[in-house]
Amino acid sequence: MPLCLGSWPAIWMMPTYSVHGGWLKSGEIDIMEHVGYMPDKVHFTVHREKGSLGTAISLSDVTADFHVYALEWSKDKLD
Repeated sequence: MPLCLGSWPAIWMMPTYSVHGGWLKSGEIDIMEHVGYMPDKVHFTVHREKGSLGTAISLSDVTADFHVYALEWSKDKLD
C-alpha cells in the first residue's frame, strides 16, 4: 500500500445489476480499504440500506509487506 495522505486503495464488490435499487439498496462489500491517513489500519465493510457493518484490523507492516486479502462467502456468513 502507498504510504501517503490522500490515498485510498480498495478492493470491493458491487452487483452487476442493481435489482433492489441504486447504490446502497443493492449493497457493496469492501474486501479491503486502506485509508492514507490511517497507515496501520485495514478496513472491511458491508454497506447496505439499513446501515454499514464493518471492522478494521491493525497491521504494522501494511505499507511495507505483501498481504493477501480475501473474502469467503458462505450461506450464513462472510469471513
